[in-house]
Amino acid sequence: TVASRLRARLLRPAMDQLRNIDAFRAARAGTPVTRLVEVEARLSRFLQGLSGRPLAVRAAASAWTDTENVFLPELLVRYPDAESNRRLYKAMATLLWAQTRFGTFNVDLEQRLAVWPDRQRALDWLAVLEAMRLDARIAAELPGLAAEIITLRGPWPASLQAAADRLARPGATIADTLAVLADCMDSAEGPPHVAVV
Repeated sequence: TVASRLRARLLRPAMDQLRNIDAFRAARAGTPVTRLVEVEARLSRFLQGLSGRPLAVRAAASAWTDTENVFLPELLVRYPDAESNRRLYKAMATLLWAQTRFGTFNVDLEQRLAVWPDRQRALDWLAVLEAMRLDARIAAELPGLAAEIITLRGPWPASLQAAADRLARPGATIADTLAVLADCMDSAEGPPHVAVV
């Protein structure tokens, strides 16, 4: 209806400002903002080089992939300089590509996670553990990229060393990640608060 279109048009500037609250805060603090549109073309070519097929780069609220598209945040302000934020975009895109390359989606993850009553805890553990496995796979094939990711994230916590070693074995698959996940879900500890990248 005309009323709903008018309402949407009037509300759009306010909604855009709310979506860009991180950019507003960064600008107020003098922190450079790195926007996806600034690196999108380069990331698209980079991902095509890695995968041998196009993977579209699209903006989203958080980083994820549907195996045909790589969704990344519209802007990044995690680091105080634009170059580090550009490297963060590249690291995020690399890990999402690795999910498609190294079989993260070769199983029905929804079904496999449904066995856990605390789904959010299972998802949090899965994100950390699968990032460990993918780090190892990337390091084996693309050590320079792996080094960039480690430089941004830092090493995994010592408390996760046994899991990291298990998931770093050559040929580790999503099945190995899920086996480690089962062990982690049986423990009383929750996943550590660590950025996967």
